[in-house]
Amino acid sequence: MVKTTLRLFMVVGFLYLSIGSSHAIQSPDEVRFNEWQLPSPGDYPAGITLGPDGALWITEANSNRITRMPLGGTIIQRPIPTPDSNPVGITVGPDGALWFAERQGNKIGRMTTAGVFTEYILPNANSGPFGIVVGPNNNLWFAEADGNRIGQISVTGVITEYALSTYTFPAWITVGPDNALWFTERNRHKIGRITISGGITEYDIPTVKSGPFGITLGPDNNLWFTEFDAGKIGRLTITISQSAEATPMVAFDEFPLPALGSSPIMITSGSDGSLWFSEFNGNKVSKITTSGVITEYPLLRPNSHPWGLTSSGDGKIRFAEAGIDWIGAVTTGGIVSHSPLPYAHPQPVSVTYGPDGNLWFTEHQSNKIGRMTPEGLITEYSLNGMYNPATIVSGPDGNLWFTEFGGDRLGRISVTGVLTTFETPTNNSEPWGLTVGPDEALWVAEWGVGKIGRFDLVGNWIEWSLPQPNCGVSEIVKGPDGALWFTEENASRIGRITVTGVISEFNLPQAGSYPEGIVTGPDGNLWFTEWLGNRIGRVTPQGQITEWTLPNPNSEPVHITVGPDGNLWFTDMARSAIGRMTQDGEFTEFTIPTPNSEPWGIITGPDGVFWFTEYYADKIGRLDAFPIRVYLPAVLKRP
Repeated sequence: MVKTTLRLFMVVGFLYLSIGSSHAIQSPDEVRFNEWQLPSPGDYPAGITLGPDGALWITEANSNRITRMPLGGTIIQRPIPTPDSNPVGITVGPDGALWFAERQGNKIGRMTTAGVFTEYILPNANSGPFGIVVGPNNNLWFAEADGNRIGQISVTGVITEYALSTYTFPAWITVGPDNALWFTERNRHKIGRITISGGITEYDIPTVKSGPFGITLGPDNNLWFTEFDAGKIGRLTITISQSAEATPMVAFDEFPLPALGSSPIMITSGSDGSLWFSEFNGNKVSKITTSGVITEYPLLRPNSHPWGLTSSGDGKIRFAEAGIDWIGAVTTGGIVSHSPLPYAHPQPVSVTYGPDGNLWFTEHQSNKIGRMTPEGLITEYSLNGMYNPATIVSGPDGNLWFTEFGGDRLGRISVTGVLTTFETPTNNSEPWGLTVGPDEALWVAEWGVGKIGRFDLVGNWIEWSLPQPNCGVSEIVKGPDGALWFTEENASRIGRITVTGVISEFNLPQAGSYPEGIVTGPDGNLWFTEWLGNRIGRVTPQGQITEWTLPNPNSEPVHITVGPDGNLWFTDMARSAIGRMTQDGEFTEFTIPTPNSEPWGIITGPDGVFWFTEYYADKIGRLDAFPIRVYLPAVLKRP
């Protein structure tokens, strides 16, 4: 199915100047950005629970839907009647229906497994219901994060509320071993307890400014909670009284995570007797044993932002990846897999110029190839499956070629939209990087298996294994020496392979640098980005490496290109900016108009302007940093 959309966004306030023959840039005021919005919004999956039908049920906070995802079968998404309701927490009620909290809708929602909705508006405006759980009295109990209250609702819709102190922000709620309700107070750094008759007690967490968020009852009959701000997992041991109305004695234990800034957010019990939790900023799903031993499992793609998680009854933990609109699964042994939600926001990754004078790009999450005319007219071609297209290049045969990271395939699309695919020889190859070699074959970086592949355009493959299978080979480019050069993310190496398959590798000075983009520079060297190392690197054809640290410590340089000024230009994902570096190491940064746009791919067009993808904002961006020199027909215009 092809859908065509015209979305032109013109950003005013940027000067468009003729700078002269040197093309020197003096200040960020001398650039101009344009951005084009892609058609689909983001879903932001948040809450997740196992339904009475054995399927996963998920709240999509941004797209305002409840989604049913069976462990095998067809995904069904149902829009909530109230627009922009922002559903968050979800649980199975005692009546076999799904109950969920509508934070912006200020309602508690109920949906049968057949898709029939009922909504109950809360008595007080702006209550912001968040977490929700079935209480010991068979009512639904919920935390009103914005209203600073705990509420309960019967299955017939009768609501009762209990006031807390101001500025409490109760986030999540669970049933304790004493048949009381226990909840986190994010802003006051406490754990709260409320009996079914409304008696409230609060307990100070030992760590100041801990920012507790998720909470659950563990298999050891203790309460376990996340400390989002402090980067810890907490345990609350309760001395149970004979009466649930009596105030119990408690004892706290805290377990710090290995890395600062991990931001643990949600927690649940697993079938293996451990507690499993999501690290929102750490990009991991992890577990902690009841004795306090922590094991972390990194997710496959950056910026996944794992959120809600649940035990799915098949020996796995399922979790919502809010940052990329995927649902993930991890076995108790730590094997991670993912499934994208349908109709996910496009998340464009790679962009190239086609032989037809148009821009062609991959939509990694919506599984489409996009084409955009110089006027901004966008046409999309569906791949009819969850194949996660990654890198796209213009082939020597007049077609566009792209890698399918999720499909283990190479794809070909003609300028008229005719699609053909070719499977890689190795299963789970997860091809990512792609380039045209000096032999006019396609050279492929197979991220999943640590191989470099060569494809001759008609169906014949050759693969070469790298010494380290999990090196994370990512991007690949034709070098100035007639060889192919590539980045190894996980191994922090730059690699080289000749067209006959002779491999050389060069270690970067610092581990954990995560090299990503690579390009042949105007000086006959290879230039590359260090995504997590916050550096731009250069390697000579002989393997001598030089690095320059970016001036902003929180940068994440991803892709890199050579500008018409002979300098290196790159996308800074974390700062939503385009960076410029001279060959002498002088940096300039240009902020993209859309905040949190997370730019990824970047190319230099034949007209001297830069085109880039905005992974999170779902836009195609253009930066005019020089006087336009038109090499295309006159149809090429500024939007």
